[in-house]
Amino acid sequence: MTKTASFRVLAISYTSYLFMGLLLTAFGPLIPDVTAYYGVGYAAVGNALIISAVAFLPAVLLGGVWSRRIGPPLVVFIGAAILTAGYVVIARAGSWPLFLTGLIMGNGVGFGLAETGLNTLILHLAAERKGAALNHLHFFPALGAMAGAPICRLIVAMSGRWQQVYIILAVLMAFVAASGAALSLSPTLRKAVKEWRLAGSGTGSGSPGRTGDTGNSKGAGADQGGDSSKKAGSYRQLLKQPVMLVLALMILLYVGSEMGATNWMYSYLVEGLGAGAAAGAALSSLFWLGLCLGRLLSARLSECWGYELLLWRGSLLAAVFFFIGLLSAMPGVVLVAFFLTGFSFASTFPTIMAAAGSYFPAHTDHATGLLMFGTGMGSVIFPPAMGYLAEAVSLPAAMFLAGLVIISLAGMARLLLMLRRKTEAK
Repeated sequence: MTKTASFRVLAISYTSYLFMGLLLTAFGPLIPDVTAYYGVGYAAVGNALIISAVAFLPAVLLGGVWSRRIGPPLVVFIGAAILTAGYVVIARAGSWPLFLTGLIMGNGVGFGLAETGLNTLILHLAAERKGAALNHLHFFPALGAMAGAPICRLIVAMSGRWQQVYIILAVLMAFVAASGAALSLSPTLRKAVKEWRLAGSGTGSGSPGRTGDTGNSKGAGADQGGDSSKKAGSYRQLLKQPVMLVLALMILLYVGSEMGATNWMYSYLVEGLGAGAAAGAALSSLFWLGLCLGRLLSARLSECWGYELLLWRGSLLAAVFFFIGLLSAMPGVVLVAFFLTGFSFASTFPTIMAAAGSYFPAHTDHATGLLMFGTGMGSVIFPPAMGYLAEAVSLPAAMFLAGLVIISLAGMARLLLMLRRKTEAK
């Protein structure tokens, strides 16, 4: 692809992911309005979030398969179109079951397909500098998430109706769908998609070698080709690769700890430490601000350190800062510590995605689908578990669980680094 065409694809992808980032924090501030409107309790809302997260799981696996067959841009279009329809349903829903249907369509199926398509597209586009490309891409949803909550509350304050938020979000998702359609119709990109599909018939397993933007590892079966390499692209064959399992577990732990911690940060600071509502609202924004700034730096660090070392150092620092915030009784220290946690955490998600693309370059579509499945599992398991623990024991106990998950993530990152060094020593 020409530089002009690549720039156009990146600009559209960044804008689309920015809009999708708004969805990550849009629902939380609307929960009081939604529960009052439908006459349901927090338990019903929690169950709705779990159901939509479960719907996300098959969507991302399907997105990986479809990305290989019809191309990532068309997957983005289909996902964003379903997302748009789901949010229209929510905005017009007169009953709780209808609202739940829209949430499943939007946050579950639609978001899963669109996100898988976007990540796969950028992984294919970035032939060499995958880490930098993914960190740049994921800067934008973090930016959207940081702005999502205050924007949603502003819309409600101005319009007096929480449904207006979903009408505006539906319009933005329609833009994402139109962008996916435009990319899928681009002759240049259609040609590139065909080339990616043809390239996907020749690479097999991934042995952990030196990965990073200064040099990609080449799979152990990289030159085998033939039917065996095609089979290696299937989900079942990828799951037989130890590196793939480590990466999938890492992203599960990352998303679980990130979503669990951010969901309960406000309550922990306000109810647990007695801080003001303004400090509680600032905490989530500071965490996402740390993610934004960290991803700009991580794009460069992935070139200097390689993926495995960046993941190990980042997750270890995140664990240290998180426990500093958790063990402090001073709200100011908690704010700074959680900001630094987000900053240290920033590289984790995009770098795991980039590492998978580097280990399995010819099977990026399926590898992306598996990793996105891991993100869905993380969101299904840990946030509800923290909620149950907060109710049964205490808020600090729930946050401590998130800290243990971060430590586990650091341990898996260390294992990945050891696998790489073991291979280099041969």
